[in-house]
Amino acid sequence: MPADRVRVLGQNLRRYAGVILLPFVGLSVFVAPEITAWGLLLAIGILLWDRMRTGQIALAMRTALGDEQDLKLEVSDSTLGELAHHINRLRQNYRHQQRLLRLLGLPAASVATRLADLDVPLVGNECEVAVLAIHVQSSNSDRIESLREIAFAAQRQAETHVALLSRIGDQILLIFGALESGRPETHLRAAHQAALALHADWNTLPNSHQLNLSLAGGVARAVVLPGLGYSVIGPAVDQALALLAAGQPSAIVCSEPTYVYLRRLGSAPPLPLAPRLVSDAGATTYTVPL
Repeated sequence: MPADRVRVLGQNLRRYAGVILLPFVGLSVFVAPEITAWGLLLAIGILLWDRMRTGQIALAMRTALGDEQDLKLEVSDSTLGELAHHINRLRQNYRHQQRLLRLLGLPAASVATRLADLDVPLVGNECEVAVLAIHVQSSNSDRIESLREIAFAAQRQAETHVALLSRIGDQILLIFGALESGRPETHLRAAHQAALALHADWNTLPNSHQLNLSLAGGVARAVVLPGLGYSVIGPAVDQALALLAAGQPSAIVCSEPTYVYLRRLGSAPPLPLAPRLVSDAGATTYTVPL
């Protein structure tokens, strides 16, 4: 018989020794009554010890599973030892996946669910979107920390409004309508609410950097790009990025069609109160206060 099989058999016999002793205790009543009590106590003791040992192992496993440290389960028992081996392997795979997702960018839970349900053809899907572009004017020494703070705030808004979170350089994009269909004004309303929340969150942070926001709406195309995954391209994205150059503190810079939509929704002031800027190309942009 192989050595491993002998070890497993021995451990199983040790585990069930209390149960095995019980029939002999019953026979001892007729053969040797004087040892019956001692045999019964021994069988009960073995069963209690085995139960206590199993409880200790289960508690150690639960503690290790709930601990975020890189702990490794070590159990000498054959059956539980095999279980601990598989748990260690699962924990290692989980940690590896978490590191990979952290490096690649982990989408919000609601966003990930919608992405899993999408069926995107090779040519992509045309969709009505509202693009909220975000940029923090910070110094080189504070750029990374500022980008991390605003990215964290933008991720919360992506979760709330089921928006696609993207980044181009040190500019962050929240794209509404890329994951669920709807009317243009619905996406613009959600983008405006997200801008208000971002502005409020940013003002609570102990920093003096200016937060620039721009908003553009229109038709875009959602595609799956090799190595980049689900992406949105189109004039609305380009326009939102271009409008960031005219960013104003505590305001959203938007195009004239976007301003008209926001005005209809009651989210923008009347025309005389909305500052306008005419570019060299003749395009008019509006500043909507937050």
